[in-house]
Amino acid sequence: MMALQKRYANYHLYLTGERQDDSALYAKAEVGGLIVKQSTPSAVFAFGSHNMTNAMVAYLENERRKADLAKDLSGLISML
Repeated sequence: MMALQKRYANYHLYLTGERQDDSALYAKAEVGGLIVKQSTPSAVFAFGSHNMTNAMVAYLENERRKADLAKDLSGLISML
């Protein structure tokens, strides 16, 4: 990605460690995905690439598993 940014003047990559609460991610396997920025100015990035879709589905499944684990651990701690 860094090589692309150096090679193409119109390619920009911004990485942050902050969670973006005004964004939503949607993906459906074998169909595609959406990344939506809901605050003003709003923006939508849609993709149908098989690799991008699979990566987004895997990411969202992993996030769901982490949330489920956190919920289960919270329940176990409250029982102590």
